[in-house]
Amino acid sequence: MENKKEALERLIKDSENTINILELQSKRQLEIIEHEENILDELKEQLKTEIRKENGTTIPNERWGTHATHCCKRHGCKYGDDRDCPVTLDLVKQVYSCETGSIMGEDCFGEDIDFQMIYDEYKLVLEQIESLTKNSSNGEIYKIHEIVKKALKNKI
Repeated sequence: MENKKEALERLIKDSENTINILELQSKRQLEIIEHEENILDELKEQLKTEIRKENGTTIPNERWGTHATHCCKRHGCKYGDDRDCPVTLDLVKQVYSCETGSIMGEDCFGEDIDFQMIYDEYKLVLEQIESLTKNSSNGEIYKIHEIVKKALKNKI
């Protein structure tokens, strides 16, 4: 017959074995849950892709107004996903300049400025003025000629 000490030792040993088994089972269940979460995330992304193909965005139409009044074609979606925003995707027009554009003094509705084109046009005008004022005996026109000549020499 087993004494009390041996019975307690056996009970402790059995309890430790049970705890080890439960830990292993818990780890396996956690792995299964993580795997299922990954599958669920993949399915959500596939669903979003299908909805985007059909509607252009996964954002419901009733929320487009919020995007139209807060997001910006130039500065992006204020809710974090430019790839899914109805404004950045040109599905709805923005209503106001965005906060970023206002702070930076940029025109959220304007086109990008082509500075090279402006420079080329300005240079052409100056060259035309220079040729028209080149052989003038009028002092005022000659002054204009010199100013234009200097501007062209300095590459404007």
